[in-house]
Formats: sequence, structure tokens, C-alpha cells
Amino acid sequence: MDYALLNIAKTDVMPRPRAVTIISWLFVVSSLFSLAGGVYLALSERALALLQDNGIPVWVSVSVTLLSAVLYGMSGVMMLRGQNAGRQILLYGLLPVMVISCFFTAHPLAAIPSAVLTGLMILPLYQPLTHRFFLHQLTAEDIEKIQARNAVAQSGGVRKGVAILGFTVLGVLIYIVSFACFLKVSGLFMIAAMMQTYGLPVLLCYLVSLWLYPTSMRWFAAGLSFLIGASITLFVLLVAHNYPLPEPFSELDLKAQFSNYAVGLPVIGFLYFTGLLHIALGIWLKRKSS
Repeated sequence: MDYALLNIAKTDVMPRPRAVTIISWLFVVSSLFSLAGGVYLALSERALALLQDNGIPVWVSVSVTLLSAVLYGMSGVMMLRGQNAGRQILLYGLLPVMVISCFFTAHPLAAIPSAVLTGLMILPLYQPLTHRFFLHQLTAEDIEKIQARNAVAQSGGVRKGVAILGFTVLGVLIYIVSFACFLKVSGLFMIAAMMQTYGLPVLLCYLVSLWLYPTSMRWFAAGLSFLIGASITLFVLLVAHNYPLPEPFSELDLKAQFSNYAVGLPVIGFLYFTGLLHIALGIWLKRKSS
């Protein structure tokens, strides 16, 4: 039977491609991060002062952050419902906002990785199979293919390798974020800025790696990513504070620049707690299944 001929209006009777599910939820969760960051920027006097010092119009930064949050949430929910307008919002609404925001930031290059990653996430939404899903033109063959892919929970060598690579990238991103939280000029504003730039990549690596490694050990691997990322930060700070820098960098005072322990240490503590929680969950699920 060809569902395209039936012209079914209710998409909940049709299976949803897994790529659509993952990407949709990524944007829904990311909207919450962006919303929290926008509210903080609007209410924090310190954040507003730092924006002004960097020459960034406050209304631009707050507006872009809140608008991104709205677009993230709307598109994610609509795509979960199989509505074609959800992906159109991303293509014609979000990308222009991100491009414009690059012209109103003190460090435009820092937004490039997030923009590129967002663009790469939109591409799967326009593949032939997902394209037919959003247009309500799935064929019987398409439905069988989607159901087969959704039912498969195999973790072959290639799949495991990609998952391990994702967990490795996750650990690196966690290190970057946690290390930046020790900057003397950081505080909650720095955390909000780092989450706005790296929040989506971190969430993407985390969820995709968990999905690609569908065994109880995935939680153990995720926990190691959190612990290793935080441990690298502590190791780098320990070396920087106790050993002289190479001659080209001898004039840098890292002790003064990375001394915001009031923010950095709680972040490290949270990362260690999250990592240990994941490892405990992995061990518990492993014992339960054995």
C-alpha cells in the first residue's frame, strides 16, 4: 500500500525517521538553553556592562538570543509533529539570524563552528526520505525502511568507532567550557556565553554518541567524557600554576588570568558529579542485564 496515494494528513500514524527525532529534540532542548541565556543577559547588570565594554549593542545580543530560542523551540516541536514548516523555520529563519549575529559579536570567529554545525544538522532534513516524510508522501517502501532502521539496535565496529569519536569530541568540548569558567573575567556571563556557543555541539555529541552506542556501556563512556574533560582542566591549571611557561609565553600571568575559583570549581564539581552519575548508571544497567 502506498501512503502517498492515501494523502494521510495525520503524521502520527506514520513512522518518523530517527534523524528527524534526534534533530528535533536537539533543537527543543537547545531552545531552553538559549532562553535561559537570553533572560540572564537581559537581567544581569554585569552581563550588560561586559556587552557594552565590547561594543556590542545590548538589544542586539538579547534579541538574537531570545529569537534563536523561539526559533529552536518552534521548529523542534513542529518537526516532531511532522510539519514541514518546522524545517522551513530553520532554513529561512535561523540561519539568517546566526549570520547577522556574527557582525555584532566581539569574537565573530567563535560563532563559526556553531553556525557550521547547525547548517550540517539541517542538511539531513532535506534528504529524499525525510523530505517525503515532511511532505506526507511516504511510500510503503519508505515506511518499511524507516521501521527497519528504528528497530535495529546493532552496535557494529564502525558504529562503535564513530560513537567513541563522538565521546572524545564531547570530552574536548567539556574541557574547553570548564577551562574558560576559570577565567577571572568569567562569572555567570561567561558560562552563558560558552553555553550559547558550545551548548548545541556538546548536546549533539552527547545524544548522537549515546544513540550510536546502544548498550549499557554508553553511559559508562559518557561518564568518562565528563570526568576526563574536567580532569584535563585541573591538570592544565596545575601545570600552569606550578611550572614556568615556555619563553615565548613567559610574560603571560596565567595565575592571575585563570583564578576565578568561585565559578570554576563549582563547574568542575558539577562535571565530576555528572560523570560519576553516568558511570554508576552504566554499571547498574550492566549488572541488571547480566
